[in-house]
Amino acid sequence: MEGSGFTSPPVWQYPKRGGLVLAGERSFKGETFFELRWWADGGTTPTGKGVTIPPDAVPALAEALATYVASRGSGAV
Repeated sequence: MEGSGFTSPPVWQYPKRGGLVLAGERSFKGETFFELRWWADGGTTPTGKGVTIPPDAVPALAEALATYVASRGSGAV
């Protein structure tokens, strides 16, 4: 992922349509953010299909996802 802007390896990935949906912290033009984005071409090319949020909003997102998983009875979080 060299040159991808990730500050460390992505924390999550999911294969999709010949690429990967990646989640992790990135930096661009001096700004740091957390993103969930589809990367095409085997996970090497970022696309416009994604969302970025401030790093301090990640705990609230994690709580919301845990609540969602629990509501579906999908197992332990």
